[in-house]
Amino acid sequence: MSKTTLFLLFVASLFVVTCTNEDSSGSGALSERFFSVGSSDRYLQGIVSSLKQKNDSANFVSEFVETYGYPLWKDAVVFPENGNTVYAVPVKSLNFGAEIEAIWFFSIGAECTNYHIYTRKVADAITRQVGGDGVEDTWMFDYFTRYALHKEPASGLIFLSEKQIKTRSQVMDLNCKVTGIVGMEYEEVELLVIDVYCWKTYHYSIMFDGGGGGADGTFPLGEGGGGGSGSSSNGSISAKSSLDSNGQHQWEQIILEKKQECGYNAMLNYLSRNNYKLTDIKINSSISGSGRYNPDTDVMEFKSNALISNGFNEEFIHFFQNKYYSNGIKEYAKGKGTPNIEFEAKLLVDILCALKGDAACQQFGAGEGTKYVEQYTLWLAGITDDYQRMPSYDDLLKRDSSWGNLNYWDFMQNFAESSPSYNYPVDQSLEPSVLKYVYNNGCNKQKTLKA
Repeated sequence: MSKTTLFLLFVASLFVVTCTNEDSSGSGALSERFFSVGSSDRYLQGIVSSLKQKNDSANFVSEFVETYGYPLWKDAVVFPENGNTVYAVPVKSLNFGAEIEAIWFFSIGAECTNYHIYTRKVADAITRQVGGDGVEDTWMFDYFTRYALHKEPASGLIFLSEKQIKTRSQVMDLNCKVTGIVGMEYEEVELLVIDVYCWKTYHYSIMFDGGGGGADGTFPLGEGGGGGSGSSSNGSISAKSSLDSNGQHQWEQIILEKKQECGYNAMLNYLSRNNYKLTDIKINSSISGSGRYNPDTDVMEFKSNALISNGFNEEFIHFFQNKYYSNGIKEYAKGKGTPNIEFEAKLLVDILCALKGDAACQQFGAGEGTKYVEQYTLWLAGITDDYQRMPSYDDLLKRDSSWGNLNYWDFMQNFAESSPSYNYPVDQSLEPSVLKYVYNNGCNKQKTLKA
């Protein structure tokens, strides 16, 4: 594992929370504490204000606090990335004496803010998969334990650099950990020998996207600017676009970005060669999720302009599935084969995000069920050689003790059983043809990670 990445593995896995209704008992005091900013920072105040509005409709605070704790807004660390302003907010657990076990990330763009939660448990799972002592993957929890809770972390980690994390990837910090203290005598003089392990860390950050629920998602808070008028092109994969100029601009930017990614570009090329197009792209505020694709009409809808990027990946793959499978995907709707179609799409989203080095994209972890969450993450890392290559179908079928001796079909079954919407019989004869297509069309080569 490289020791020159700071936030790279922060994006290897996302933990998505399903919201439930908050108990009204004591909810006023709970919410008041949760949304107490304690800072004059206008962006933090805007974030908290938007989260309050989200809580009015989703009531996520109670479950968030029970699962993670309370955000310490005043102790947030801020740093720039690709024109966005990113805030890392430590979350204090309700467990007495606990260290910082979760960090809430908010990335403020020109027009919206994406956010997600990252936990020490996820970092530890990654460490067990890739090896090493794990310090490089968990140091930030120790950082906030020391500087937000004002207590020494159990790891003994010390920070030689006291400056805030506002640097870019080319700036290096030296970090050290005391690994042992030995008393000895030399020429009748007692000495105390301290064994210290040090390593260099280069600050590296990425765009943090969310995935829905209370801990992850998107809201229309931005820094202003950006946008611009959309052109007459609709990204070449739709015969018509009913988006406004802002939505059209976002759509075209997404298509341009996807053409730079092996998996999506392979699918775009197939659609172009066969002249397959959507009939329309629309905004529909009444849909429940961020996006929806209708295989009958070939219309793709998004809940709002701000959610186009959130919904695109999976809905685009469903569109591709509908054109690639010989009879389309309508025959698998709400019946045998539903889990096959849905799991393949979500798994492919996860894999392509990870291969890009952008596992923070909002849907990462969408393919995991409720029973094998940790094993799913370890499986993805294993079959992709730590997110270095697209797996083959044979890779998907491999079983290994490091991820519980489970394979593609086991994870699909767990995925189906974890959601009433997808809990239909698995079609054992329906193999993941789209995954196979992406693998066989130039996406099976080992990629080189950029530090």
